[in-house]
Amino acid sequence: IIAPDAKKLATARKAIVSGKPWQGRQQIWFSPAGLLAEGGKLAFVFPGVDSSFEPQAADLAAYFGAPLPPHCEALDPSVSLSRMVVGLLGFNRYLYDRLGELGIRASAYAGHSVGEWSAMLCAGMMDQGLSDRTNAALDFDAVKFPDLQFLAASCDQGKLEAAMAGLPRIGISHDNCPHQVIACGSRESVAATAERLREAGVFAKVLPFVSGFHSPLFAEHMDWYRQFFGAAQLLEPRVPVWSATIAAPFPPEMAGKRQLALDHLLQPVRFRELTERLYEQGYRVFIEVGTGSLTGF
Repeated sequence: IIAPDAKKLATARKAIVSGKPWQGRQQIWFSPAGLLAEGGKLAFVFPGVDSSFEPQAADLAAYFGAPLPPHCEALDPSVSLSRMVVGLLGFNRYLYDRLGELGIRASAYAGHSVGEWSAMLCAGMMDQGLSDRTNAALDFDAVKFPDLQFLAASCDQGKLEAAMAGLPRIGISHDNCPHQVIACGSRESVAATAERLREAGVFAKVLPFVSGFHSPLFAEHMDWYRQFFGAAQLLEPRVPVWSATIAAPFPPEMAGKRQLALDHLLQPVRFRELTERLYEQGYRVFIEVGTGSLTGF
């Protein structure tokens, strides 16, 4: 129940007595069948970079007596993408810790885009102290990303591939869900793809940041990441971590983990397929541990 009051609570009680599903009317949701009680499993899913980052958690900080981590103010990714990444990693971890205080545990962790790093950190695969020290030492103004744009299209992968046909330096970077796919590419090819989609009656929007993540076009900017993951110890996680790069759990050997962590930056985010695979394995409840668009996907 969102913003419960006497009227909504009365309606919710009637829905429970009726034993019938209530799907969001008056901001009330009810299922008569317990998804977990009937054997379903729970997954934590960590969001990555979104078109905006505006965490609203002052009430949580006050309730739990736990101050928010640095860079959790509203941040514009077009101004400082690196600062926003550090902020969202900190905020994801903050919410994860609060869920732990409430005794809520998951049987698998996964992430969307750089949210996969949050999954690795929270599962103990990657050392949180190393991550914190690395982020604290970053010169945000010195971090540069290639001038590659992201184009979000309200369609499936096939329609976007058709709109990109024959254009250089562009490819799919995110397959989010059946009604949203993202391409990454040069400004010229992104503009041409957007025009083709609009002519076909498909809504398309250029996202307000550049990076080149999840595209082979980022290959020339991998030196820092190769150095970081080459030095980091990637351990077997406490809870299985599923990668959206392969739509499957990370491999058990360290060399495989390191290679997948690098491939993650060069290959598309297969979030739709990841969600379907988790469902096939019995996962029925998905908690977005952060602020983003994953519940919409």
